[in-house]
Amino acid sequence: MINRITTRAKYIWRNTPLGRVKKVPDALKWGFIGTGYMSDTFSRAISGSKNNILYSIASRSIEKAQQFSRSHGNPVPYGSIEDMLADINIDIVYVATPVECHYEQVKKCLEAKKNVLCEKPLTMNASEAKELFRIAKENKCFLMEGMWTMCLPTMRIAKKWIQEGRIGHPQLVRADLNKRLLPEHVRKHHGVLYDYGIYGIAFVHLFMNRLDKVISVVSRKDTEGNITDISIQYATDDCKGILNLCSNFEASSKAEIIGSEGSIEWNSPFNRTNTIRLFDKNGVLSETYSTKYTEEGFEFELEEVARLVKSGTNESELITEYDTVHCLAMINTLSNE
Repeated sequence: MINRITTRAKYIWRNTPLGRVKKVPDALKWGFIGTGYMSDTFSRAISGSKNNILYSIASRSIEKAQQFSRSHGNPVPYGSIEDMLADINIDIVYVATPVECHYEQVKKCLEAKKNVLCEKPLTMNASEAKELFRIAKENKCFLMEGMWTMCLPTMRIAKKWIQEGRIGHPQLVRADLNKRLLPEHVRKHHGVLYDYGIYGIAFVHLFMNRLDKVISVVSRKDTEGNITDISIQYATDDCKGILNLCSNFEASSKAEIIGSEGSIEWNSPFNRTNTIRLFDKNGVLSETYSTKYTEEGFEFELEEVARLVKSGTNESELITEYDTVHCLAMINTLSNE
């Protein structure tokens, strides 16, 4: 709560004449689709960046767009996606609407030859995601799923430690993510897998490289068939993965990778933490990595996207087409269990 208040105070300060961040001449101009929580959150990261500008906002009603504009530095408001996409000044579009809207909205952006960052999950299913990446390539556009956790320094450092052999060969990847959510929230987001659970899927995928062999699944669903809790065990020839997701209670949400020569542990909640710890094979702490976030961690995703778009690179190595499609295919499979 204190961090949210501090971040909001920074945002208000930066939108005063004295506190406004000085932007570079070629700052990336963003157009937003959607005026909800994630647009508000991501706009704060943009307000603190020299290399990015919130240029426009589109909503289904011009009134909502105008209201968002007034409280977010006065970007150009549009009452429809089509009107915003006709604006030649926009360098990239951020799609932050409900997941069931993503496919059609992202498709419109790509067909208008606009670069796109879309909130996770990219689509409702893997086939729709494949189609969007095909259109992006056809139109030479950048397209990335907004899996911002994968851009955090903690993830990069963990991969570096593993590549250096600091924990030997990874043998177990485990992640727990527990949140107390209202039943209506779970229904609105089509179950935990399409909501915060995708963080866990992406984490296990990142450090196991593939999730094609599911050993066991235990899940509970609500009366409409939405998954509220799920425990999954994966396996490759030499590594096991365990993922636990629950929407019924608040509890520790740590993650760890255990190798033949040591282990890495993420603080709770693992998808947001700025601290990881390296242990040797005897369980003795060897090293701690910790960094500061200025915009709750979203600044790292923002700068990754800006760097790639400015360089003309159409895919991030941190969140690839393969990663997005593979994780969505797993979610689709698990949802039908």
